[in-house]
Amino acid sequence: KTKIRTLLGGRAAEKVFIGEVTTGAHDDLKRASEIIRRMTSEFGMSETLGLISLGQQNDMYVGNPFVKNEYAPVSESMAQKLDLEMKRILEEEFETACRILVDKKLIVEKMVAVLLEKETIECIEIQNLFEDKATETLIEEIVAVDESLVTQTIKNRLPEADA
Repeated sequence: KTKIRTLLGGRAAEKVFIGEVTTGAHDDLKRASEIIRRMTSEFGMSETLGLISLGQQNDMYVGNPFVKNEYAPVSESMAQKLDLEMKRILEEEFETACRILVDKKLIVEKMVAVLLEKETIECIEIQNLFEDKATETLIEEIVAVDESLVTQTIKNRLPEADA
């Protein structure tokens, strides 16, 4: 489920930080849905559907224009249960991803600030952010890396010379 949550993270970030969802995370949603479909229908990893393996890929159906997909058909009732279970898991993991982002919003905002200044962020800096030691350390590192920022900061602190 961690992989699913990770895939839904971009969409969750749009919701949490922008307030709306765009089409940008479409491929991630498609991949998360495929993982859930396989978990629930092939690997028997569904609490609702139980230990079952349905709709295995079947070469007989590949390329047939009258078959919606290349998987062996399942009953309408089972297909409906599968759809509902997939939707439940997607929504549950999406809400979990949103909750994590809300809980870590300050950390994400600090990372964004660092990325806007430096364009890259090192692993140790991310660890520092999560350990909440980082704000002053990161500012010092940004200043040390970007000499123009140091120069501008110094100029801003100097009293203006009388002309």
